[in-house]
Amino acid sequence: MSTQAPPHIDAGGPSGGAAGQPRSRRGALVVGGLILVVTLALGAVLVGAQLPSGGLPQNPVGEPAPDLALTTLDGHDVVLSELDGPVLLTFWASWCSSCKDDMPQLRRLQRSWADAGVQVVGVVIDDRHGDAVATAAEYEHNYESLFDGDDVAARAYAVSGTPETFLIDADGTIAAKWIGPLPEHDVEFQLAVATG
Repeated sequence: MSTQAPPHIDAGGPSGGAAGQPRSRRGALVVGGLILVVTLALGAVLVGAQLPSGGLPQNPVGEPAPDLALTTLDGHDVVLSELDGPVLLTFWASWCSSCKDDMPQLRRLQRSWADAGVQVVGVVIDDRHGDAVATAAEYEHNYESLFDGDDVAARAYAVSGTPETFLIDADGTIAAKWIGPLPEHDVEFQLAVATG
């Protein structure tokens, strides 16, 4: 009786891989694809975790200003919607040099626009309470600053950094937004429109 080897059936080329590719190359492509999918999924999760959720759109002018109920640096409660007149709401931190550069201008705006009903209100984000208190004292704030220890206000206003400043008109609508240092002439113009 003769012993013959069974016929070899080649389903995919020289080493049996699909479409003529060697098995090792096909495996590398599958692993590479899985790594890419996992990387993209993790990236989406991480980016989503860093983006403010449920906050204002990137251009919030004309949108209702989210209400805030926070405590000032010296310990009393403030509800944003209960303030009369336009509000210049500025997000700042003690470690932010641009924020400190804006403070003399904000102090001057509080003084010069108070008779027109404008109130400057700071919101401290991403900071330690003691550092914020020391900075407010050093720069002689004549306006209230609220402490946002849980980032509630920062998320509501979709703040991505400091300083960011919003002008809220007397009707509670956002009239202007500035990212970075305040442009003095534009702020004055917008305040004149909001109080006119």
